[in-house]
Amino acid sequence: MSKKDFSSYKLFVYLTFGIFATELFIMFSLRYLSLHEISYIDFIDSFFLIAIVSPLVYILTVRPLQSKIIELEKAGVVVEKYTSEIEVERRAIYDAIENSIIVSITDEKGDIIYANQKFIDISKYSQEELLGQNHRILKSGHQPQEMFVEMWATISSGKIWRGEIKNRAKDGGYYWVDAIIAPVLGSDGKPKKYIATRVVITERKNAEKKLREYLKKIELLKATSDAFLASIGEGLITTDKTGKIIEVNPSTEKMLGWRKEELVGKQMTEIIIGLDENDEIIPQEKRSVTVALATGKETPTIAKQYIAKDGKYVPVAGTINPVILDNELIGAIAVFRDTTREAEIERTRRDILSIASHQLRTPLSGTKWLIETLKKGVNGTLTKKQEEYLDQIYKINERMTTLVHDMLSVLRIESDIAQPKKERVSSSMLFDVLFETQSDVAKSKHIILRLQKNEEYIIETNRIMLRNILENLISNAINYSPKGGEVIVSIEKKSNELVFAVKDFGIGIPKNERAQIFKRFYRASNAKTFDTRGTGLGLYIVATLAEKIGARISFESEERKGSTFYVHIPYNAIEGLPQNSTSV
Repeated sequence: MSKKDFSSYKLFVYLTFGIFATELFIMFSLRYLSLHEISYIDFIDSFFLIAIVSPLVYILTVRPLQSKIIELEKAGVVVEKYTSEIEVERRAIYDAIENSIIVSITDEKGDIIYANQKFIDISKYSQEELLGQNHRILKSGHQPQEMFVEMWATISSGKIWRGEIKNRAKDGGYYWVDAIIAPVLGSDGKPKKYIATRVVITERKNAEKKLREYLKKIELLKATSDAFLASIGEGLITTDKTGKIIEVNPSTEKMLGWRKEELVGKQMTEIIIGLDENDEIIPQEKRSVTVALATGKETPTIAKQYIAKDGKYVPVAGTINPVILDNELIGAIAVFRDTTREAEIERTRRDILSIASHQLRTPLSGTKWLIETLKKGVNGTLTKKQEEYLDQIYKINERMTTLVHDMLSVLRIESDIAQPKKERVSSSMLFDVLFETQSDVAKSKHIILRLQKNEEYIIETNRIMLRNILENLISNAINYSPKGGEVIVSIEKKSNELVFAVKDFGIGIPKNERAQIFKRFYRASNAKTFDTRGTGLGLYIVATLAEKIGARISFESEERKGSTFYVHIPYNAIEGLPQNSTSV
């Protein structure tokens, strides 16, 4: 018995029992009343029956029904609320579909009978233009006809078809859709309508196209990079940010004897062992790759040799460059070259320089001695004409001596034979030596050589190179000053540098030629006419030597008024050092 049937049965029992009890009560009550007329008896019977049964009926039926009605009314309010919310959600879902998904319905022939707003917006056709038309109106010609034949075969058989289609809008623009076409089957199991839902995927397809193009470029770049790495003669090792090798080129394999497979994945500091100039193994924490990865800065290779797989020492030189992407260190690239051939060439060059220095200077010195001997009249008095000839020969010999000296100096500098070793140099002692060697030359040309300031400074630099720089500048100032002119030398401390200055009042440098004067063999046009003996190497030597000792050259010049050349040297005062602590 259900709960509902049980409640009805209970109500029936209660009412029957109530009526029966009421009738019994009336029967017993009438025995004590002196009423004999039927009408009174009926009235009293009805009265008591109503009076007793009515409350019972109210309690058992009316009141529960009222409670149920109130509950139903409350339930109705709740149902109405939920119905309203569901309707709002349904409308939101509908609007979302309308605005995001293209929906169309066609009849069994494929003619459009419904098109939603999204379809109208994307196709640029009005609803009137779409209804009754076939989807061929959107055909772009991008897909082969076989695809549409397969699509119709699928949906005509009652199956769902899905695919990507490129459509053409009314304005000629193209758009891509991901389409799902589902047949609506009739009672006979045959399609009566077709519902198509399509999602626009133009952005995705464009992104895929760009990605394909990007990947193609990457493949081309990789192929180019591989070809480049294979073609360069230098060794190249790429590491990640931990120093683990991730790539090497064929030159590395050839130089060190390791195969790529043996190197990739290994720590560079563990497998590529570097030796310093004393053939000592460089500690891992001091190796160039470790320093480059720690500082994020380009680091020269301090190793002079690498140990190859077979144990041989390979002379090397190179740099380690950090690889930084989006301000983050991601690895390093080591580029190095085998300097065996360079060392052989350098040895040959040194031998040539040694021979040239002896073979060229010796005869020139001998010639000078012979000329001076002849001029003294040891072998008899010379005629005036003979003296003139000897003077010409002497000048030519001096010019040749200067040229040989300058060329050998250039060769030494360019071959790195002249290595700058720092030592403590006294500025006052340096000036003493310079004036001792240059004063006679100045006097012979009637030039006044004057030291304007002689404050004492102790400089840490290469003594010989600094002296050569100043000698060349003073010599140039004397050579290109007119008879009776003056050359002023000075030194001054400015900020964290010392500035040597050599000032003359000679021919100056033409404005349009100032950018060229430090080039090898270059002479200003007015210098060639003023003094034909110059080699064009003096200022080149000055600039090259200055670079080697970390100095900087600047100058001021005005044609026919003179020039001032400045040598800027980094300076940190050395306290408590005696002035006579070094010689020049």
